[in-house]
Amino acid sequence: MPDLRNHSLGSWWPQQSPIDLRNTLYCPELPTLKIKYPKVLHGTVEEHNLLIHQPTTACVQYHGQNCPLLKLHFHTPSEHLIDGTPALFEVHFVHKIPAFVESHSSAYLVLGVLMEARRPTASAAARGPVEQFSLNRMLAEKWTEPGENGTACIRTAGLLPPPAQCGDYYRYEGSLTTPPYDELVSWVVLRNRGSLDHPHEVQLENETHHDARPIQPLARRFVLRNFAR
Repeated sequence: MPDLRNHSLGSWWPQQSPIDLRNTLYCPELPTLKIKYPKVLHGTVEEHNLLIHQPTTACVQYHGQNCPLLKLHFHTPSEHLIDGTPALFEVHFVHKIPAFVESHSSAYLVLGVLMEARRPTASAAARGPVEQFSLNRMLAEKWTEPGENGTACIRTAGLLPPPAQCGDYYRYEGSLTTPPYDELVSWVVLRNRGSLDHPHEVQLENETHHDARPIQPLARRFVLRNFAR
């Protein structure tokens, strides 16, 4: 399948991602978002993804279905914009929708979380320069277990806003943002951003992230939100 990053929108590609989340519609009927992740996710590093060990208890409840987490990865800068504003980077949690084909048109539920770095505190700044931050070292207590090359675990507390700030979200139908760009994704993007507690520059290691795909046309889609302005 061709790379559509610089391709004009054709009639056969009406629902590409990412998009700018603006001019959204308030929809109080949207269900409550229930993120059920353990404190630590275990998986295997493969290219840019952490593939979650299956079976897993990590899931998002979506329209009455428990959608298990398949993998997570990072994009820098953020792929989605909120009212035209990007974030430093974005985490994508990719879940399987069990009722795909039978009762739902999307195969994947992807939870997007925009992330920023906190400003340094006075005490942190006084300590002087530190080596540039590595996403692996900050978010992941990552190690290779004996006999299991590439095995890693990531603390979920470092990947999400505080629980009280995880309820507000945007919702739209779209696509994968990496090849083959299949339009089989129900997107949920959190309104509130996560933050990294580190005093200096954030640098994503080459092997842990995807570059950001350019913003795609909204076309005839609607973007819903479950919160009032």
